[in-house]
Amino acid sequence: MKTPRSFFMLLLFSLLCSACTGPATSTEQTKEVVTEGVSTEVEQENLKPDASVVEEAPEPVIEKAEPLAWSTTTLEKTLSAGAVHRITLPETTGGEGKISFFLKTKQVIEGVSIEEKELVIRFSYNASVQESFEVIAEDEKKQSASLSVKINTTIPEWTKLSFLDGPKGRANPAMALAGDRLLMLGGFVAAGGSNELWMYQLSKKSWTLAKASGDVIPEGGVFRWVVTSIEEDGNKVEGLVVQGMSSSQAPITGTYRFVINGTDVAWTKLQEEGTVPTSRAISAIGYSSKKKMLVLFGGITLSGKPDNITYTMKINGDKAVWETPTLQFKPPARYGSQFGVDPVNGRLYVVSGSAANQSPLTDTWVLHMDREEGMLWQEIKAKNPILWRQNGALFVDVKHRRLFVWGGANGKAAYGDLDALTLDDKEPTWEAIGNMTNPPARTSIYSACNHENGKCYIGGGRAPTLLSDLWSLEIAPTPKSAP
Repeated sequence: MKTPRSFFMLLLFSLLCSACTGPATSTEQTKEVVTEGVSTEVEQENLKPDASVVEEAPEPVIEKAEPLAWSTTTLEKTLSAGAVHRITLPETTGGEGKISFFLKTKQVIEGVSIEEKELVIRFSYNASVQESFEVIAEDEKKQSASLSVKINTTIPEWTKLSFLDGPKGRANPAMALAGDRLLMLGGFVAAGGSNELWMYQLSKKSWTLAKASGDVIPEGGVFRWVVTSIEEDGNKVEGLVVQGMSSSQAPITGTYRFVINGTDVAWTKLQEEGTVPTSRAISAIGYSSKKKMLVLFGGITLSGKPDNITYTMKINGDKAVWETPTLQFKPPARYGSQFGVDPVNGRLYVVSGSAANQSPLTDTWVLHMDREEGMLWQEIKAKNPILWRQNGALFVDVKHRRLFVWGGANGKAAYGDLDALTLDDKEPTWEAIGNMTNPPARTSIYSACNHENGKCYIGGGRAPTLLSDLWSLEIAPTPKSAP
C-alpha cells in the first residue's frame, strides 16, 4: 500500500521541524483578582491596606520562613474581624516569586452555614524590592476569616550532565529511567534512523552501547516504549516497544519485547491479536503496573489525520493482545502531544499537541488507567492554557501533584522555558517559571523522571541542529520546614 503524501509532509514537519530556528517565549503572566468566579485585573497598589485601619488593628505576624526549594507551602491563620495579617516574603534565588491568597468568610447560624464568600488574589513579587505586605481580614458583617497563603520560592535549576563519549546528536530518541541508568533508544541521526540502545550510568557519568541480539527492532525514531520491570538497580530491565518510524517516514509496526541484562539487550517480536492499532506515529503511551497493561492514545495515521482512539494491550505469553475499550469521554484527536505517567496512581497525562492540519490544541487531559470501574478520561480545565506546542517533554511531580512542560515547538520556533500546573489548586493555572537558566530551546526531545526523588532528564533533540547533550532538573526536592 502506498503511503499518502499528506502523511509524509505532516510527519516530516513534526519530526524535523526545520522552521524551529529560534526560541519561543511564553506570554507575560497577569496579576488578577478572582471574586466569586469573576476575574478582573488589578494594580499593585490595590493590594495595600488602608493606613487608618492598619494603625488601629492588631498585627498577628507569621515569622519569615527559611528559603524553600521549589515547592508550595501553605500557611494558615484564623483572624478576628478587622485584624491585619502581615506576611514576610521569603527570599528567592531568582529574585522573583509568586504568591496566592485564599480568603474565605462564612456566616454560621445554629451551626448551619448559610453564606460563604471567597476571594482569591494572585500576583508576583520581587523579594529584593518588597520585604512584606499586609492583608486585612474583614467583611461587611465583621465575620472572622480564615486566610491561607501559598508561596512558591526558589527557581528550579537545570544541571548539565557530563560524559566523555556517548551517542551522536539525534532527534526523537526514546528515553526511560531504570534504577541508576538512563536508557535511550533510536532516534534520527545525521545518517538516518537508528536502532541503538544506549545506557547512561548516573553514578559513573558514562555511556555504554548495548549489544543487541534476536529480532532487533528496525532502525528509526519516535519509538513509543514502556519499561515493565526493573531488577538489580537497573541491571536487568524488561519492556515493550509498540511504535516507531523509519528515516523515510514509513511507520514501524508490531510489538517488540526487550530484555536488558547488563550491557546486552535481547529483542523478540511478539505475535499480535485482537484489535491491533492501525499504522500510526507520534502517539501518547502509558503503562499501568497495577493492571500490567500498556495504553496507546491518538497519533497520526496513514490517512495523514490524527485520531483519538485509546488502545490497551496485555501480554499473554509471547502474544500481545490488543483491545479498544468503550470510554465515555475522549480528548480531541491529536498527535505530537506532551505526555507523562504518574506510576503511583496509574494516570496518563496528555498536554497540547496538534489536531488535523496541524491545528493548535492547548488543552490538558488525564486518563485514570487504574480505575476499578474502567478507565476514564477527564479534562483538566486549567486557566491560562499552555501555549500550543508539540514534541516537547512533560514531567509529572507525583509528590506535589504538579505537571511541568519544557521544550517543543509551535510550528515556527522552539520553546526553551518551563511551565508548571498545580493540579490541587482550586483553579489550576498554567504559569511560566521565569528567571531560570534553561538548556538551549529545542524540539523532538524525549524525557524520563525518577518519581521518588523528583529528578527528571531530557536528552537529544533539534535546535535546529542535532543535539547530544543530557540535562537533569530537580522538580520535587524535599522542602524545608515552614512555620
